[in-house]
Amino acid sequence: MEHNLLILMIVICISLVLLLFNTLRNAILFHHVKKIDEKLEEMPMISILVPARNEEDTIEACIRSLCEQDYDNYEVIVLNDHSQDATGDILHQLQSEYCDRLSVIEGTLLPNHWIGKPHACHQLSLKASGEYILFTDADTIHDRHSISSLITYAQKHQIDMLSAVPKQQLHLFWEHVAVPFIHTLYLTYLPHDLIMNNSNPQFAAANGQALLFKRESYLEIGGHTSVSSSIAEDIDLAIRMKSFGKRLCHSSALEIISCRMYRTSRDVFTGFSKNAFATMHFDIYKLLFFVTHLFFTYVFPFIALIIGIIFNESLIMIFSGTSILLGMSLRTIIAMYFGYPMWHAFLHGLTAFTFIVFAINSAIWSMKKNGTEWKGRTYSLSKQAKPIIS
Repeated sequence: MEHNLLILMIVICISLVLLLFNTLRNAILFHHVKKIDEKLEEMPMISILVPARNEEDTIEACIRSLCEQDYDNYEVIVLNDHSQDATGDILHQLQSEYCDRLSVIEGTLLPNHWIGKPHACHQLSLKASGEYILFTDADTIHDRHSISSLITYAQKHQIDMLSAVPKQQLHLFWEHVAVPFIHTLYLTYLPHDLIMNNSNPQFAAANGQALLFKRESYLEIGGHTSVSSSIAEDIDLAIRMKSFGKRLCHSSALEIISCRMYRTSRDVFTGFSKNAFATMHFDIYKLLFFVTHLFFTYVFPFIALIIGIIFNESLIMIFSGTSILLGMSLRTIIAMYFGYPMWHAFLHGLTAFTFIVFAINSAIWSMKKNGTEWKGRTYSLSKQAKPIIS
């Protein structure tokens, strides 16, 4: 038993060394949209589109940040998607204040076979008049140079779809545990240089909190109509972009956009459980591989260390301890790159275990008729996800 455990720990150490190498490599290669703080000579028209449903806590700060950009040629359109809180009242008050910049539209009823966010974004796209369109979530806050910076970067690199990763604002303990795992995926697992430089749709990634499109490219791939039943519509749009031979870029936008994804521990659990299985396209084999990898790579070394201590097996203690330190090193690099506290390194085992729970729970929800509830709607998490309640 001790011999087999030692071999396993050696394999885990080697895999973590390779992951650490890729993390360092991606930290160098990851695209970064820098803040442009001067006026641009050319300002193509851009439509900023914000879907909003029950966003009373965040919508005002978001819209104010968008309506006070240093970019001259743009419009802001917000869709109030049947909000059941004060979102509509706040939006109409803002519309009277920014009457020359802001338009507010009311969402139509959610059709069958549509997910709420893609449908809201589709309605917004029909109202857009810009050469570029930016979809951004109602919980994002944009620096006043955000639009200038995104447009400059997209034009410089001739990008058809620019996915921008905001700086995440974390307050609750479970936010600190869970949210940075997204950035672990970005920095540790993605072959980042292949996202923009390789045409294979397998190398696609996106963050739906801020997506900038050339409008003609967005329309060519079918827009949100083509991902109408997708819970992970951002990733599916990125895959379609690649499939149509378009140029995709997944980038950091820490200097110009911030976001707080969730505001309660329950939202953390529900939000990640809603998306986890969908991002794997409901492939049970991918799920099993993902869960197994997380367990043995990041959780099992703690168990092996305890076994080594109990049975006084020095080599097992050495390799399990090394594995834990390598995992902490990965998390330290991610914390440094994305502006998280250094003590996040001590959370890497808990974070991995938490996402094992999220992934399994997501799969369980997908098999239930009642699905999951998100922002007052209930969805069945399946390949053809349908809203059960509008």
